[in-house]
Amino acid sequence: MTRPTTSSPSPSERWLLIGDPRGPRTRAFADALPPSDSLEVLGYDELPSGLPHYGTGAGLTVRIDSPGRCPEVPDAAWYRRLSERLTAVADRLRDARFTSSPHEALLCFDKPRCQQFLADRGVPTPPQLGVIEGYRHLLALMESNKRTRVFVKLAHGSSAAGVVAYRIHGDRHQAFTTVAAVDRLRLDNTRRIRTLTDPTRIASLIDGLARHRAFAEVWVPKRTLRGGPSDVRVLVVDGEPAHAVTRIARSPITNLHLGAVRQPADARTRDAVDDVARRVAACFPASLHVGVDIALTPRLTPYVLEVNAFGDQLEGITHRGQTTYERQIEAWRSRQPLEGIAFDLDGTLFDRAALPADRRLALAQLRGCPDVTQLIDELRERHRLAVVTDGAGSTQRAKLRRLGLRFDSVVVSGELGRRKPDRSLFARAMRELATTPARTLMVGDDYERDIVPARAMGMRTLWVRSPDELGRLRELVR
Repeated sequence: MTRPTTSSPSPSERWLLIGDPRGPRTRAFADALPPSDSLEVLGYDELPSGLPHYGTGAGLTVRIDSPGRCPEVPDAAWYRRLSERLTAVADRLRDARFTSSPHEALLCFDKPRCQQFLADRGVPTPPQLGVIEGYRHLLALMESNKRTRVFVKLAHGSSAAGVVAYRIHGDRHQAFTTVAAVDRLRLDNTRRIRTLTDPTRIASLIDGLARHRAFAEVWVPKRTLRGGPSDVRVLVVDGEPAHAVTRIARSPITNLHLGAVRQPADARTRDAVDDVARRVAACFPASLHVGVDIALTPRLTPYVLEVNAFGDQLEGITHRGQTTYERQIEAWRSRQPLEGIAFDLDGTLFDRAALPADRRLALAQLRGCPDVTQLIDELRERHRLAVVTDGAGSTQRAKLRRLGLRFDSVVVSGELGRRKPDRSLFARAMRELATTPARTLMVGDDYERDIVPARAMGMRTLWVRSPDELGRLRELVR
């Protein structure tokens, strides 16, 4: 077991990094830690056998990092092994603090599921054609969706491995790819872009990728800079966009290790991408940081191409004088223990879609959900709880009685003459809970009315789309 450490008689933070013990990411993170902290590293090949050494993880801060260069094809079997390892980390180190959620990292590594997850939350993504069965299936999907330009990607790939940019113009076919060879057992990638024009070779390539689970999405036009297509990588730390670089390539595939050049994102670019990057980060509330790849069209319309759980390796790029790792460590150290949790009511604590339109009938049929009731009872043991809701006071309070839920503070807009996103409603709840924004979590289903104002006040947030997602709270308050 590899355990590089910084010597310290009394470490202020004991870190366990799950990643590549000899990788550049690990070295860069270790260099950014203050001398008072200690760091131990556990490789993915040591999972789960190396976990018993750490018990339940009490007193430990766990950072989930990249496994490094993958010698295997990142197919469904590879993803299943990754899932088993990270799930074991989350389960066995249940008393540790995690800077990033293992479950959210796994979501990022299932690209078609992640893109649908984002689209369901109103995040702009390229239209999805779905998982493909082979080349003929891809052509059928392109025809039925009236598309002539698509990207084909491995569902569990990273760093442009197994990526194909494919377009058809009349009887002319063209594919740009990093793949040198593909079969049932091996996927060979190169560090240069290959261009194919023979439909037979393109068909063989797509068929090979489909055997390893691949999906297709629309190839959105990218803004041209310095004569080549470009996109933007934004690192979001603690919900706020921090470091950002523009990547400029000579081909449709813009990864830096394939020869693309980079430059700091200018103010015009930041204006176009920062808000959508915040929205993406709100979808991953249990992760301190995410890397967001965003394509800007010539008219600066943003599309999220990918969310990278490990998208923080931006060497030489600083934001307000800090490296990516220094910014994360500072943000983590500034986090304060949660004392209060505020909930929206309609759509968060119960599902509005399940109720009839008639208000009196709806109230009569409203029933509490055992899972929600149990969760609220669990949270009450360690936190003070509030509801911040729009609506008439009598109606909203009657709903709470019907649901059988008790809260320390109930703030109803109709009783105060104001509606969300008015921040005074959130401020009133915190006063009644005797908490501060840094120690309060807002849970709601409306991004603009619940999440945006809460973030602006310095609160932490959890954006849910229905009561079924409230279980994610357990990961945030562990």
